[in-house]
Amino acid sequence: MYKVFLNANLICFSSHSNFDKSFKHISQEIDAEFIQKLLQMLNNDNAEKFVVIADDIDSVFKKFESYFQIIEAAGGLVFNDNDELLMILRNGKWDLPKGKIELGESIEEAALREVEEECGINKLNLIEKLGTSYHIYQFNQKWILKKTYWFKMYSEFKENLIPQTEEGIEKVIWANNSFIEKTAKKNTYQNILLLLNDL
Repeated sequence: MYKVFLNANLICFSSHSNFDKSFKHISQEIDAEFIQKLLQMLNNDNAEKFVVIADDIDSVFKKFESYFQIIEAAGGLVFNDNDELLMILRNGKWDLPKGKIELGESIEEAALREVEEECGINKLNLIEKLGTSYHIYQFNQKWILKKTYWFKMYSEFKENLIPQTEEGIEKVIWANNSFIEKTAKKNTYQNILLLLNDL
């Protein structure tokens, strides 16, 4: 299954038909007209949920992707000895460190580099690949589909964390479970909330 966010709206692509009634079923015929109508429906402040159901969901999603400019990024869910999660406050919202993959860079290299740059941290160990998140946004009159690959990481770093302020990062912290539940989850993006809910 693929989950794509635009603002607070969600569109799922699935081969299973057992979705609850809060999801609006929409046609799987992916064409330019479909994309235009979908973006009009999704580009609002409501929290609507849509689902596209198809047997070969991978090919349907690949066709959906073809209507967007794709930007690939990578990031990390980094834990320390106290099982706290490395989190950043970026542009007023709690987020996880991530960034664009540079030319010639593997997704693993990009994830490690972005976490180091955004948080002023080192001693990172990459443990395993997690899921991939998708979100749509508009930039310079173009619709972008950002595809972010996530990795679980560990660090024994105990020095001061340094936010990369030129990237809009105001604060970097080690967040315990209480902070994640009471604060971070109430002020984050929907695709990040999915990752936090899976912890």
